Amino acid sequence: MILELLDHVSKLSDVHLDEVLLVDDGSIDGTSDKVIKKYPSVQIIQGTGQLFWTGSIALGMSRALVQDADYIFWLNHDCRPASGAANELKKALELGMVGCAGASCHIAGYPEYGVNPGLLCNKNAGKVAKGDIFEVDAVNGNFVGFRADVVRNIGLPDFVRFPHYGDSPYTYKIKKRGFKVVVVGSASADLEYEILRRLSPFWRVALSQKETSEWLNYYIFNIKSRYFWRAAFYESQVFRGFLGMFGYIKTMSSMICLVILGAVFRAIIPKKTIILCLQKRMSDRYPKDKLLSEINEQI
Repeated sequence: MILELLDHVSKLSDVHLDEVLLVDDGSIDGTSDKVIKKYPSVQIIQGTGQLFWTGSIALGMSRALVQDADYIFWLNHDCRPASGAANELKKALELGMVGCAGASCHIAGYPEYGVNPGLLCNKNAGKVAKGDIFEVDAVNGNFVGFRADVVRNIGLPDFVRFPHYGDSPYTYKIKKRGFKVVVVGSASADLEYEILRRLSPFWRVALSQKETSEWLNYYIFNIKSRYFWRAAFYESQVFRGFLGMFGYIKTMSSMICLVILGAVFRAIIPKKTIILCLQKRMSDRYPKDKLLSEINEQI
């Protein structure tokens, strides 16, 4: 997927490959060698194999700062910016007190389905119109631009507390320091969006054959889980302050209840009925054919 991303980036008018920093955190499929062979101007930074998302991002940002970058961009491997999107983010960053600007992402192949639009009070802000620049509290880390002077002022993302989902806590920190965080409607990007991975615990359990205990173990103890106990605790502190403990208890209790309810639902409801219910519930959020395709692959 990395080579596909670089193939895409190489065709963009506003991105230069010699400015691309690629963090390879212990891949074992020869990714670095393939990149060096095809795109020798791309700078490859080797990780330890234990950086996860936030640690990799922080390492790349630190290298960009050493190289005196004026702007720093995050770009995930599954995101494909439109030509000109990086320039649109730069333009937004030149506006007064804007420290962070996120792209308007859509499900690849389905431009009418916007995803990861930004957060207001830790909830999705909704779709951003093409000509709008919408101020939010935080953004998701798919394709995001920063002023380098803001990064120097704020510091790097906290990969100790938030090893895998450090994007929204970091961009919210920028907001709390007095800078604006925005989503730029004209900075469009396609996202290879995995619908099932983003469903609530209820639906994931209801569609799965895994034991309830496996799901609880995953959600609570897996670093890549949205409910990873340590990151969820610190995220509650970031977004709710002194009330964070109550938010943490609510979040984790809700997750456990949803897992149990999902297990009960699948035990008494036929799988076809569960799928129909999910389709109806998500009809305005996700394309039906893609949702069905992912369900069939899992089954």
